[in-house]
Amino acid sequence: GIQSNGTLWAWGRNDYNQVGNNTCCSDVLAPVQISTDNDWAKIDTSIAGFTLAIKNNGTLWGWGMNQGAFGDSATTSLTVPIQLSVDTDWAEISTLFNHILLLKTNGSLWVFGGGGYGSFGLGTNNNPSFTPLQIGTDTWKSIGTGYANSFAIKTDGTLWGWGLNDHISGILGLGDTVNRNVPTQIGTDANWAKVICGADHTIAIKNDGTAYAWGLNY
Repeated sequence: GIQSNGTLWAWGRNDYNQVGNNTCCSDVLAPVQISTDNDWAKIDTSIAGFTLAIKNNGTLWGWGMNQGAFGDSATTSLTVPIQLSVDTDWAEISTLFNHILLLKTNGSLWVFGGGGYGSFGLGTNNNPSFTPLQIGTDTWKSIGTGYANSFAIKTDGTLWGWGLNDHISGILGLGDTVNRNVPTQIGTDANWAKVICGADHTIAIKNDGTAYAWGLNY
């Protein structure tokens, strides 16, 4: 969590240093401050045991389990936040398992981390990368990362999905169970505003505030 004063706090499971306060590995039962910095802007966490954040200056940071997001090294985990990119124009971040989607301030879409099933959207099925890679040249406004799939909304309001589509019926919302390794448009509507992902289902919100969901219906 990020407080209104810009400080960063964390709690919960900590077996891979994902809390980020350099104390592993007991669960953290109440919020503890992470670093002394007070310029944090965005944060997202992965069920694979790592955390990613963006500061007000547009820099990207990460800590916790090294699932390919933190470089090809013998480092198994990062105990405190470490800057992951020299770029200073990161705006949004989304992760759930191994791969990470990012938006820059210019609306460009990027991906890195551990890839599989086409979740990178770069035309192949397995794309682990230790540095962010750009997906096409279109501009985007919302991103959502599923277990092994990705969703995003372009600035024109169209909704797109790619990655794993065969473990349950309909997770990509395309009416079939065929994996996609490039962004594929979902329907023809052009009034989508935001997309949010769980491990096996997806929710998208339109400009008028109505919500739509698909995927596994536990």
